[in-house]
Amino acid sequence: MSDPGTGTGAGTGILNVGALSPAVVSRENMLVALFALLALLAGTLVASVPGLPEWADIAAVVVVGVVIPQLWFGYRESDSDGG
Repeated sequence: MSDPGTGTGAGTGILNVGALSPAVVSRENMLVALFALLALLAGTLVASVPGLPEWADIAAVVVVGVVIPQLWFGYRESDSDGG
């Protein structure tokens, strides 16, 4: 048996790096993380453009981080249902 304080063994310890491996993370969760990073990037880029309204960067974050993933997952779900 492994020592719980060392982080060795399956599922023990605070830093279980195996839980973060791509094999454990679902494809959907990886896409959500990707869209979140893209949303932050879009918001930062839009905020850096002079002359745009104050709400434009928030709109970019919402569109890229919420609307597009909802449309994407809705399309994928309906496509996998057969129609």
